[in-house]
Amino acid sequence: LEHNIIDGAVVTRMNKNDPLEPEVFIATNKEEIIQASSSKYCPVPVNTAIKEIRDKEGRFAVVGLPCHIHGLIKATCHFISLKKKIYLYMGLFCSSNRTFGATEYLLNNFMINRNSIKSFSYRDEGWLGNMLVRLKNNEIKRYPYRMYYPILRSFFIPSRCTLCIDHTAELADISFGDIFIPEYWEDKIGTTTIIARNYRSQSIITSAEKKGYITLKKIDKELIIRSQWESLKRKKYHTNVRIRLFKLFGKKYPNYDYITPRITFSNQVKYFVSSIILYTEIAIGKRKPLWCIIKYLHIIAEKMKSFHRF
Repeated sequence: LEHNIIDGAVVTRMNKNDPLEPEVFIATNKEEIIQASSSKYCPVPVNTAIKEIRDKEGRFAVVGLPCHIHGLIKATCHFISLKKKIYLYMGLFCSSNRTFGATEYLLNNFMINRNSIKSFSYRDEGWLGNMLVRLKNNEIKRYPYRMYYPILRSFFIPSRCTLCIDHTAELADISFGDIFIPEYWEDKIGTTTIIARNYRSQSIITSAEKKGYITLKKIDKELIIRSQWESLKRKKYHTNVRIRLFKLFGKKYPNYDYITPRITFSNQVKYFVSSIILYTEIAIGKRKPLWCIIKYLHIIAEKMKSFHRF
């Protein structure tokens, strides 16, 4: 923005009037970009920005999850004006999103009245960060990421997320994500994995480093794979089995232009069992009367170490 490469960026912040509601908007200055920082573990309607982009003059960057990038690129096939205006797709690594039920469950679990909330952030104050809840009486409540996030497990994952094959935003010009390996766990500032996928994004990143905006360090691709392997495995292998399940029960499923990896019979059985557990957990998450058993199932799963982790 400061170097006029783009005129605005489609990003997401939490709504000031409703702090639990994500708001997609076009940021045009540094302050607005900063307002949109940190993760949002809830559905985000990035498609609502399409009309605004078409109506505005200029070039824009879009920040979104792999599914957002897929949808926007598909939209550009129908709207030529949109294709000309989106200059850069910036994708975020995503193992899966969460429904609004996850937020509601956490508020119930920590006994927080949603009407008393002034501002809300899923991850704030560094990496991995805290869930930060500012109340209208100026009280601040903090819940470390490792304390609240694992409890959610697979209970509040949208069903469509379970059929996604894209963890690293493969269609984006540039992808960003956390790096979950022991070597980086003590990093409180937040080191981000960056994959520049074409010359344009590579030149922007290189220029940003030269101008002092960021610090770069090259890493081996095997390190990225190691840091993301569990999510990559689920996206590339488990999804194959899940699509078969959807076929079996006559449900709609995505038709990807993608050749899935071969899976051994023993792994197929393993992925089938884990998928049954996954959809059972999702079914529990959709039924509020059953939320009372979630924390107990989590405790059992942690002890047994045999339950599926999504």
